[in-house]
Amino acid sequence: MVDGYFCGVIPYNPTEKTVFLQLRDGKTVFYPHYWTSFGGSSEPEDNNDPVATALREVEEEAGHRFTATDLKLLRENVGAKTGRMRHIFYVECELPKSAFTLGEGEDFDWHPLKTVLDLKLSPETYKDLAQLQGLLSDQPAPHS
Repeated sequence: MVDGYFCGVIPYNPTEKTVFLQLRDGKTVFYPHYWTSFGGSSEPEDNNDPVATALREVEEEAGHRFTATDLKLLRENVGAKTGRMRHIFYVECELPKSAFTLGEGEDFDWHPLKTVLDLKLSPETYKDLAQLQGLLSDQPAPHS
């Protein structure tokens, strides 16, 4: 088992029914040029707190600071490729792409939740998004 854990964050726009994902660049070890959640490994400064890790990672990679109360736990599992615990969160967000700043990766963008599984996704990201689709299909539409 590898030390530490992984945290990922998937911003979700409930009005547009889209998710905001990162396109990994060619420099990464795992899944170069795949669409994934914003996320990464725990660091000592996170004090073994997955929420702190998730908030730090999305700020580093997308340039936006969410709060702990914004995050909703989507899924926890052991990553098949890394053997590390994964903590995946989603956060409701209606900001335009221009409100974010690319800090890591090749690109990022909003994608329709309905067709997001058609993208080139890492296997774990595919499972995360499939679970998010299932969860949100059970929820009533947002109030306007």
